[in-house]
Amino acid sequence: MGVRTVAPVDLTQRSDEDARAIMNLPDVGNRGALLTVRSAGGETGILFASANGSEIEWRRFKEEALPRLQIFLAQFHETILLVQGIAPCCAEELLSRRELECLHWCAQGKSYWETAVILGIAERTVNHHMRMVREKLQVQTNAQAVSRAYELGLMLPDEDFTSVAP
Repeated sequence: MGVRTVAPVDLTQRSDEDARAIMNLPDVGNRGALLTVRSAGGETGILFASANGSEIEWRRFKEEALPRLQIFLAQFHETILLVQGIAPCCAEELLSRRELECLHWCAQGKSYWETAVILGIAERTVNHHMRMVREKLQVQTNAQAVSRAYELGLMLPDEDFTSVAP
């Protein structure tokens, strides 16, 4: 479960009957978005967010609040699955040692080039490892990957990297 599986649908940009029906419900507001989440078993949940106001306020809501709701919904759904005893995978087996090293240096603010120099590998390889990290953690950005790794307890202590620190 990850943020990519909770992509918001802006109902104000839709012309289908279902979107119009939702937007015409009492107290919904003149603008809204659906955030759907699907479990591995195929079950679907929906969070509906609506807002009244100007186009500028709606744009700001979409840029600031929807991404936060997206992350919240993905984490909430994961928590529900864990409470039900449905673990997505073992955290210890999620990332390889090299992926963790690349993620560590990313968390330290190092560029892909700097990380490549530190680890003695090609910059393209660092790019590949970070793409795999984002995919495995089901996030879109490196910052989200670092945050998610800390949440899962995947980040290695700094002393594990002192032998290669610049």
